[in-house]
Amino acid sequence: MDRLAQPLVTAPVGNGSYEVRQGDCIYSIAARTGHRWQSLWDHPENRELRQSRRDPGILLPGDRVFLPPLAVKTLELESGKRHRIVVDGQLVSLRLRMCDPDGEPIASAGYELRVGGDTIPCTTDADGHLEIRVPALAEEARLVDRTTGEAFTLRIGHMDPAGSAAAVRKRLANLGYHPGGDEAEMNRTLDETALTLLDDFRDDAALADDLGWEALARQLERNEPWTT
Repeated sequence: MDRLAQPLVTAPVGNGSYEVRQGDCIYSIAARTGHRWQSLWDHPENRELRQSRRDPGILLPGDRVFLPPLAVKTLELESGKRHRIVVDGQLVSLRLRMCDPDGEPIASAGYELRVGGDTIPCTTDADGHLEIRVPALAEEARLVDRTTGEAFTLRIGHMDPAGSAAAVRKRLANLGYHPGGDEAEMNRTLDETALTLLDDFRDDAALADDLGWEALARQLERNEPWTT
């Protein structure tokens, strides 16, 4: 791998009025601004963003999102009576895959996801997958193994687009190749430590030594397909 010529994703895209910050995704932006996420993601003005990012759960800080005007809904209610109006909160699917240190799926394991003030019980399937519905505005959750008490902190919406330095670092960390540092450091360009860990991943995955950077980044994404 040529360490001097890494075609990393660095440039924000889009031309809307909303500037994406770390932790934002289309789901959370829609919930925060009163839109449905589909109306943002599918809007013609967000076509460049949609084509570049491909996943509404993964944006790059600095991307810009077009926010269409909100439609106003009018209700006619009978006077002199009490009325109950319920506004549905927006939920999104959080998908995880739990594996042991050898990369084998942890099947039929019980966990608790603690998000906001709620505790949600969940169990992995035969392939180690979990799928839990969480509030679109949630940025952090705690996943606790009900048997061992081992806990994991999840930063929801904080993954970056595939091919960016931050995405490489975060995906490596999620697979156990932790380069260390806080989130600000994880967003830096790849240093010698991160590149060495990327080489370790390539060796462990039995990939060719001359595999190009783009193919290596795609393989890393396949092994750690983080989506919200």
